[in-house]
Amino acid sequence: MPRGRKTTAAQLKKFLASLEQEPNVAEACRVAGIGIQTVYDWRERDPEFAHAWDECLEVGMATLEGSVYRRATQGVFVGYQASRRGGLIIDPETGGPIKLYKPSDTLTVLLLKAYRPDVYGAPSGKTTKQALSNRIEIVYADSEQEKAEHNSLSR
Repeated sequence: MPRGRKTTAAQLKKFLASLEQEPNVAEACRVAGIGIQTVYDWRERDPEFAHAWDECLEVGMATLEGSVYRRATQGVFVGYQASRRGGLIIDPETGGPIKLYKPSDTLTVLLLKAYRPDVYGAPSGKTTKQALSNRIEIVYADSEQEKAEHNSLSR
């Protein structure tokens, strides 16, 4: 954007709307036709604009998290289910071919670590595999202790 042009309220509104859809400042600036430095200057000078910016980022990130959750649990489309002879298998409910989806183990692990760091987060200096192995050992030890206590009570 050429220097000296005034940023309009409509451009700022467009910037915020874009930021809400895709939490990417540079892309929102491009969509709104505003320079990046301009929006950062506005953010610094106008607490109301800064608050709106933060709110839009939160909405955008919530949308992204929802998308990541769906990819982790439901998966991404990988093709159609076929019979042994190669023909598509039809879904009796929809009348269309049965779609196959592959969930993402990597995204599942990342979500578990983000939302349950006390259970799935790797302690400093340990790999995720080591941390998970330690967790399994703790659960196993607890289980063995419970069995021993149960056996001593039933005697």
